[in-house]
Amino acid sequence: MAMHSEQWESYPVEFEDGPAAVIVDMGWYEEMPQPGRTESVCLVLPLKEPGEDGLGTDDEVGRVNDMDDALVAEVVRLADAVMVGRVRGGGRIEWFFYAPKGADLDGAVRAVRAKAAGYAPEIYSQADPDWEVYREALYPDESTQRWIGDRSVVMKLEEEGDPLTEAREVDHYAYFGEPHQAEAFAQWATEQGFGAESHEPTDETQGQTVVHLTHESGVDLPTINEVTEMLRRQAELAGGVYDGWETVVVRTEADGDDAAEEDDEGEEEDRD
Repeated sequence: MAMHSEQWESYPVEFEDGPAAVIVDMGWYEEMPQPGRTESVCLVLPLKEPGEDGLGTDDEVGRVNDMDDALVAEVVRLADAVMVGRVRGGGRIEWFFYAPKGADLDGAVRAVRAKAAGYAPEIYSQADPDWEVYREALYPDESTQRWIGDRSVVMKLEEEGDPLTEAREVDHYAYFGEPHQAEAFAQWATEQGFGAESHEPTDETQGQTVVHLTHESGVDLPTINEVTEMLRRQAELAGGVYDGWETVVVRTEADGDDAAEEDDEGEEEDRD
């Protein structure tokens, strides 16, 4: 079997019992289900200091994080399991694994309890040959995936010294299998105030028509995500796929009492 390629991402979510923070290895999506690992296993650790929001206090979350690798390692070793995600919320932390049927979960929970001094973790399992828990409870939906992609670009801008305070021109891209789909999307975008240009299919675009949109926008995460989610949904309605955005880095450098903007023309962050 080919070596697994990890792709860890995190995102916030709101459940019925309050907010939660999810970490998921998205790399399993193309590799699941695993015929040899048909049991969904959940290691549950109730928090002692859940706080008002149920996410845990910073101090306790730090202590549990210090134990994280050791706890996961025991389940992986004794149950021949793979970890696929973690959820923190509702006054507990849950680690999710997939293991073979008949795995030594009793031995795993004993080992975990020995590592988690002062806590009372439990392990639960259920048959899940289709990996439904991973797909439905952990893997992000399309809207959340768009938020993750936007966050990635915004973080790259910040790493380049961009304070995200200046609106600037932003480029968006969407792909369509049929020219009339691209035309309908471009017309809609123009009506919304975007500049729109369609590009004929090429070998590089695998025969798809590309619509390139431009507009001026803020690039802080809430602002840009509102725009990209609108474009994602509209592209889907038109029969296409929204592919992401890119923009220039704009730096602000203090010089005495004056602030000078440095616009790195041609220096663009890759779209996601």
